[in-house]
Amino acid sequence: MDIIKKVHELSQYLDNDAIASALKIPEETVVDILEGKANVEQIQTQENDSAPVIHVNSVKTAYRQKIISVMRAKGGVGCSVISLGLSYHLSKEIKVLLIDLNLTNGGGDLSFYLNLPDYPHLGVYKDNLLNCVIPVELNFDVLQAPNMTDNEKQKVSQIINHARQDYDAIVIDLPNRDDDLVMTALECSNTLVAVTSDTALEIVRLATILSQYQQKNIIVTANACNLSGDAKEYFTNYETVKIEHDNSLSKILDRCDLPGEKTIFMRGIKQVGDLLFERKQKGILKSIFGGS
Repeated sequence: MDIIKKVHELSQYLDNDAIASALKIPEETVVDILEGKANVEQIQTQENDSAPVIHVNSVKTAYRQKIISVMRAKGGVGCSVISLGLSYHLSKEIKVLLIDLNLTNGGGDLSFYLNLPDYPHLGVYKDNLLNCVIPVELNFDVLQAPNMTDNEKQKVSQIINHARQDYDAIVIDLPNRDDDLVMTALECSNTLVAVTSDTALEIVRLATILSQYQQKNIIVTANACNLSGDAKEYFTNYETVKIEHDNSLSKILDRCDLPGEKTIFMRGIKQVGDLLFERKQKGILKSIFGGS
């Protein structure tokens, strides 16, 4: 049955919260459907017995369903720390899940930065996402990576789709690889945060990758570097942000602390968040609902 028709039928007997619970969609989505403000698309997952994923485009729910892949064209550019900072920053206003897809080596630096226990992790996922995530802060959960087999990697698309139902934003820390795992994550994402250290060959590789995803929202982030003239020419069609070098950041992470909002690093991360939600000085929710 069409989701819009189902919502309208249930509205004759149930309140909005009950409808949202029954259909496993956000209450804001129910409101927008009933008010005729939502464009709804259902996408069936690869698992035949899984519920379809609901995509909703509307004014009030524009902040939901943000699937953000933080990616690179070479290692060592700071993707993991930017993924961490962005997730932490966004969690001040919305519910965020950070997914570590650095699977080959049992995770990247995120587990170390956050001093996470070895268990639970992405490898134990069996249709119940909440059994796998680790709460870090209020509204900020992490799904860390174990060593995984190829068969387990096929769960990634299903995990992302299930996470859409519980989180306002999903941030994915991608490894420096060009394989099916990375391609799947990029295809599931609607936003790419492309991190660069502005070296010549890296810029060319990154621009080539991004050219395949012109339909997505793309933000190029120069981490502790200046974008050269050549880089600016390659990235002229994208939003760009420079994150200044922060001498205090390594000490903060070594202590397994989270960086404060007033640090140089987090001021740069805030610029990325502002671009993600097309806001200036207003918060995400005020921006969406038109508050001052």
